[in-house]
Amino acid sequence: MNKIPVIAIDGSSSSGKSTLSKYISNYLKWHLLDSGIFYRSLALVLLENQIKYEPNSYEYEKKIASIALNLNITCIKKYDILITMLNNKNITNDINTPNISELASILATYPQVRYNLLKKQRNFRQYPGLIANGRDMGSVVFPDAKVKIFLDANIKIRAKRRILQLKKKGFFIRNQDIIKEIKKRDNRDTERLISPLKPTKNALIIDSSNISIEQIIDTTLQYICHRFNIKYKKNK
Repeated sequence: MNKIPVIAIDGSSSSGKSTLSKYISNYLKWHLLDSGIFYRSLALVLLENQIKYEPNSYEYEKKIASIALNLNITCIKKYDILITMLNNKNITNDINTPNISELASILATYPQVRYNLLKKQRNFRQYPGLIANGRDMGSVVFPDAKVKIFLDANIKIRAKRRILQLKKKGFFIRNQDIIKEIKKRDNRDTERLISPLKPTKNALIIDSSNISIEQIIDTTLQYICHRFNIKYKKNK
């Protein structure tokens, strides 16, 4: 078993995973992995190279899996910002668009793509520890994680959060369209054949629908500190 500790934070879209992961990473001064950047980066490469999506095509999946295997992705964490580098180029803003999100969600359903990205994600496991955020961090990527958290929330609440996120980035999408998008994403995540989104038996499950991010952080950190037998000091 790898002695480098991992805290896996999984959950549905816009449930609060990224915010929670960044805060815990800063609190513990551990490394941070947002697994979604791999699928987003892959989607960006396809769009930039005008490789059109071909549904139900084995040849297409095989080609995409080969591209995924050769992705050169690194991350730099500066304060609360996770900077994504692809071939030493900053693509952080490029991979945070609705088009990229939609294609990334589709690519994440391909078994061979997920397999080829598995080792790349595990390479982020470095001392003193790793906070890994995604949809199968605790179940597949880091099944031996010391702590596993699973976040979920009401779809209407998640839609509001997603709209706010997009507005900050200059995108304006109607509420009903966002709900439709999230439902589609949820279905893909939970129904895919490999690594479906679901909490592990030993995960702490938190419904973030009606509690603040401060409450989520407080609850999670208390749980983490208890599991690692360290004193919890609440930040003011």
